[in-house]
Amino acid sequence: MYYNSWRDDVMGFSENNPLFTNLRSTPSSSPNNTKQISRMPAILFLCTYNSVRSQIAEGVCRMLHPGWDIYSAGIARGTISPRVLHILKETGCDCSGMYAKHLTELPGRQYDAIIVLCDNAWGAREQFPKTEHLIYHPVRSPEPGIGGDELAGYRQLREELKEWMKKALASNT
Repeated sequence: MYYNSWRDDVMGFSENNPLFTNLRSTPSSSPNNTKQISRMPAILFLCTYNSVRSQIAEGVCRMLHPGWDIYSAGIARGTISPRVLHILKETGCDCSGMYAKHLTELPGRQYDAIIVLCDNAWGAREQFPKTEHLIYHPVRSPEPGIGGDELAGYRQLREELKEWMKKALASNT
């Protein structure tokens, strides 16, 4: 996993200090100064084309945190990979309505966190909406055909993102 100490310090986030540890659907006091949100959080995942990494992240996060407002987009126009839809459906993810979106196509809203999944998108961060939590978590783009299984790299990325989100986006809702 990618956990850079500079990123943890700058973002106020680490594996040991999840972003939404004390998230609740109603306001409450915070024993460890973790941000309290009186509604479900809005999370935006970004990558270059919104065709693979951010789509997988959106699908996984929707499954882990039903009810949260989860979005994904790219800094350039692309098309969603059919392999992504296949590996998400394997885990029971409802992929209806998923399509590749450019950042400018999203509703103008405040996001509680923007999670950037690649270097290209990180380089374009001046285009992002303002957010309290800008997280740089670069992940590799999956290679099709690993070990003769064209979906192996996609499945591996799905599982890596799932494990990271269980720690990074922990909640007690």
